[in-house]
Amino acid sequence: MRTHSGAEIVGVSVDGMEKHLDFAKQYGLSFPLLSDNGGKVSAEYGTALKIPFMGTFSNRQTYIIDPNGNLKWVFTDVQSRLAKHADEVVDKLKELTKA
Repeated sequence: MRTHSGAEIVGVSVDGMEKHLDFAKQYGLSFPLLSDNGGKVSAEYGTALKIPFMGTFSNRQTYIIDPNGNLKWVFTDVQSRLAKHADEVVDKLKELTKA
């Protein structure tokens, strides 16, 4: 999904596609969810949590990558800041489009 600022939104998690479909339907998401099967992307971004006998999980984080592919901002404390998170991301997107 591309926003009015030109940003593209995707969700990535270690969950399988069936779980992604259910999640997107449950929350009415209009952007794609990508399956990080095996947790390679999560490991590269430092969000992978490997719990013995349970598997790999990933911490909820938000990344803003500029049009040139440069990582500009990382939001690591998303879960505890849900009420403010969307506004924080929008502010950074506005800042990015002004640059």
